[in-house]
Amino acid sequence: MVQEVDKAAISEAAHKFAKLYSLDVKLVEGIIRIESAFNKRAIRYEPGYRYTLNPQKFAKLNRITADTEQKLQMFSWGLMQVMGGTARENGFEGSLLKLAEIETSIEQGCRHLAKLWRKYQVVDDVVAAYNAGSPRKTSTGQYMNQSYVDKFHNQDV
Repeated sequence: MVQEVDKAAISEAAHKFAKLYSLDVKLVEGIIRIESAFNKRAIRYEPGYRYTLNPQKFAKLNRITADTEQKLQMFSWGLMQVMGGTARENGFEGSLLKLAEIETSIEQGCRHLAKLWRKYQVVDDVVAAYNAGSPRKTSTGQYMNQSYVDKFHNQDV
């Protein structure tokens, strides 16, 4: 069964949280497009992800095992593919499964984008950092994840 895309709800939430976090809605919608292609149920396990935050605390809050919490923090979730660990770092205490809901996904993605914007203040640096944690460049001046940055700019809008 193919999931129907609720673009109206996604657009409404993108505008709402872009405004709340003082972001350009085109940045938010561009990240949604390349991260999930508007699939609110998108999830991906990142086995190399090392930035889990206090699994014991969040496991207790959400009535799950610490091992389950640690693994859930190693997934990217929802429309903006927010890492569970990143959501925790940014203050999200609820069930990480909620990151697959439109409003929660976009709010947490925008919260993270706003943090990156305050730190880097250059669109390409922010886009590169959203994908890779920081805007690292090669000796030629290209981003280590230049193809991701290029994909952001070359979207059909």
